[in-house]
Amino acid sequence: MFDANFCRIDRRSHLSHHEFMEQYGKPGKPVVILDIATEWRCLAEWDWGFFKRNYGAEVIEVVEKSSRSEKRITTWGAFIDYAVGDRQGEFPFYLENCCLEGRYRELRDYYTVPTFFENILTRIPENDRPEWSWLFIGPAGSGTELHSDTHDSSAWLLVIKGRKEWIMFPPEDKEHLSSVPLEDIKKLNLDFEKHSCLSLTHAIRYVQSPGEIVYTPSRWSHQVRNLEPCIALTENFVNETNIREFKSFLLNNGQQKHFDRMVQHLPELDC
Repeated sequence: MFDANFCRIDRRSHLSHHEFMEQYGKPGKPVVILDIATEWRCLAEWDWGFFKRNYGAEVIEVVEKSSRSEKRITTWGAFIDYAVGDRQGEFPFYLENCCLEGRYRELRDYYTVPTFFENILTRIPENDRPEWSWLFIGPAGSGTELHSDTHDSSAWLLVIKGRKEWIMFPPEDKEHLSSVPLEDIKKLNLDFEKHSCLSLTHAIRYVQSPGEIVYTPSRWSHQVRNLEPCIALTENFVNETNIREFKSFLLNNGQQKHFDRMVQHLPELDC
């Protein structure tokens, strides 16, 4: 990658609820949190063998993130072997958005959501609630192309195994990003040298290691690429930090009926 002048992201420990909200949540500023997950069971117990032992014969769908976006049905066991193997010279398949609110609900017992990431949407009846807790597992070179999170929500992501490279852009950089052709946006290695408009952005680059949580505020665009075979856990959320953005998204994207149902359980939406 071209040696751009990337902005810095804070790395913090011992953040109180108040400190997070005032310094990162309400201002919409990304941060790396170093110590929240140290006692979580997932960090101690989830490895490649864990998923093979518990789910090895079960069927999953994985996707290859090149221009073809090819999907493939395989088993957990076969995919884990694939993910830790040598994938040079190919576009790797990726297990993305493996939902923890359905078949794999039991995995949610392996971690505790911090108070500043609590999701008010959990107050909505389950059959009308978005599914926003996922696993992402894949080999080196896999990842997610540049995007901002669904419904203008925010997100946190914990790396359990491997390392991830993040490229993040604040909402005010949207105009510059719109100048990059879609076929290049979909690549997992944004070319700062090819697209001069990217030099005008306030991009953050960060390599995330196991045990670290990256907080992505609402409307921040981000590209995430696995530098090594990687297991990660992530949740999206809506709370006081982004409720206005979430409401605006619903009302501006033809979801008035969905909004009306939500307001019955979340009166603070109607503000």
